[in-house]
Amino acid sequence: MTEKQRPCVIIAIDGPSGAGKSTAAQRLAHLLGYRYIDSGALYRAVGWLVCAHALALEDPAAIVACLQRTPIELTFPDGTLQVWVAGKWVTSNLGVEGWRGALSPVRRIQGWGQ
Repeated sequence: MTEKQRPCVIIAIDGPSGAGKSTAAQRLAHLLGYRYIDSGALYRAVGWLVCAHALALEDPAAIVACLQRTPIELTFPDGTLQVWVAGKWVTSNLGVEGWRGALSPVRRIQGWGQ
């Protein structure tokens, strides 16, 4: 089977912080020949976007509206995850602590994941 013919398979691993989910997921993806996608990178990209646009965490409608008009893209050159927000490479910004306070409020917003 070529990659284009391969069925879309998604495996999600849930659990508490620090339980080893990412390590297990990376190993499983490697063993099965699948691509590992760090969903946390998507949350961090959204948190970065909220802070970059100085959006109020108390205004979920404004955050969802911003997300609806802002493309977030995950690419995998050489098998390494790269995160792009509105055409800007932000992967290196996702580890910065200054905006991480936005993560929990962003995760609670209904409708942003559509």
